[in-house]
Amino acid sequence: MEENHEITELIKQLNNLGYFPYQIHSIIQEIVGNVNLNNLTLVQERELVKGLQSYIEFAIKCIKTC
Repeated sequence: MEENHEITELIKQLNNLGYFPYQIHSIIQEIVGNVNLNNLTLVQERELVKGLQSYIEFAIKCIKTC
């Protein structure tokens, strides 16, 4: 399956929120394992989107409380 545009945008958001590429890579591995993003199943894509969104929400919440 071709890399999901939504996943790409979520990764950009994490980067803009201050996450380093190695941290984003670790987050992705934590959620879907060591898988090429172009080869995700539909279920893995959904889980990854949900997981990345939760990290974004957490980062925004942290920024607002600082």
